[in-house]
Amino acid sequence: MMPVTPFIFEFFIYNSLYSVDWASSVSKELVVHFPENEDRSEAKNQAALEAYMKTKFRESSLNFWPAFRPLLLLKDLNGEWTIADDNPGVKRFFKKLLELQGATEQGLNSVHPVTKKHWELLKECRFFVYQIRNNIFHGSKRLGDVLDENHKKRIGIYQLFLACLVNAVFRALGRIESTSAYIFPEVDIPMGNGHKLHLSRDQQIKLQKQDLMRPADAWLIRLVANHFDSDSLMDPPLAGSCLFYPAACTDMITALLIGLPYCTDFYFYERESFRFENTRKIKRGLCTLFEQVGEPVVRTSCHVYTFTAAGIERSLHWVNGDNLDFLNTKTNLAVYFHRGDSCEGPGSSQNWDSSLFPALTEKVHSGTLRVITQGMPGGIHPLLGRQLETLQINSDCPFSHDGKYFIGTLTAFDLKQFQDHL
Repeated sequence: MMPVTPFIFEFFIYNSLYSVDWASSVSKELVVHFPENEDRSEAKNQAALEAYMKTKFRESSLNFWPAFRPLLLLKDLNGEWTIADDNPGVKRFFKKLLELQGATEQGLNSVHPVTKKHWELLKECRFFVYQIRNNIFHGSKRLGDVLDENHKKRIGIYQLFLACLVNAVFRALGRIESTSAYIFPEVDIPMGNGHKLHLSRDQQIKLQKQDLMRPADAWLIRLVANHFDSDSLMDPPLAGSCLFYPAACTDMITALLIGLPYCTDFYFYERESFRFENTRKIKRGLCTLFEQVGEPVVRTSCHVYTFTAAGIERSLHWVNGDNLDFLNTKTNLAVYFHRGDSCEGPGSSQNWDSSLFPALTEKVHSGTLRVITQGMPGGIHPLLGRQLETLQINSDCPFSHDGKYFIGTLTAFDLKQFQDHL
């Protein structure tokens, strides 16, 4: 799929909305389209839609700001990637988007009316995105342009802005749920012992801004819980059962939430020492989700955080060291989670899903191992590949961290086959 395809589809939705005369449609209780003639330009249609939205949000601005909540995830909106040598308007768009982001944060945190300045920001941003759409349709962009990494990133932001704008239109029409529910679905997460944890959109945004979760992870959590039928678990996890995530960086919360029904201990390994300078960051993330969180115990090579979930005290172990050291721990592995690893840069260059996997199965002492991995680096062990299914998460999301996962449950019989290959 070309990088511009999701953007074009999103614009088609917006186009279909501004082609309708909503004031007449609502009063007559039927869809009335604007006439297609020379006197009726697309710019006029967009202005008419905006005028209708203004009348609705003048009555109450409470429903306006949540439409633009996804903008709070965006970072570095004044970075080098926001500059295009052939189009000075790109830099101005991101300047205005940064202002809209700030206004959204303020509007969500207080009763903040939608002012003339805010509508001007919206108008300027939407007009620029409309010009981008015209450039694509009229062929002024070459294939090499749209495949450029910075351009792909900008296209993703244009798509996200359009999705927010479409959400605002639906909210003006009284339909509250759309884009925010798609990007941040609220999830009730099984924790074992018959308990559940509600993960709200505000919590997701806060955790993602702290780099403790990734966009669309709520979808991953929901689909993994469905695959493992976690809702049916009424027994608490075995004491000492653990999750292992090699080369985790600070990507902890999603794996932890997935492992709650099965684990009391969570091991996240990271070899880069500088990441361990902010010990409070992890505690803040846990406090976002759980009421009882202890002070971290900071050691030279490991930070231990305790928290209580579903009435069970649990421990998060953030280990500064070689992932291979996990094989020497006295643990009972219940869940293996692995993503975002590689043979380049900060990647581990260790083939945990293939050559190292048989050794990993020796850490399983309860007869069952649940696996969620992206199979990188090194691919999937042939025996493991037979037991796993493919799970595709939001591949058209404007963020780049989604993709393909391999998921499955290994029984005692499956595990013995791996151990026979040692």
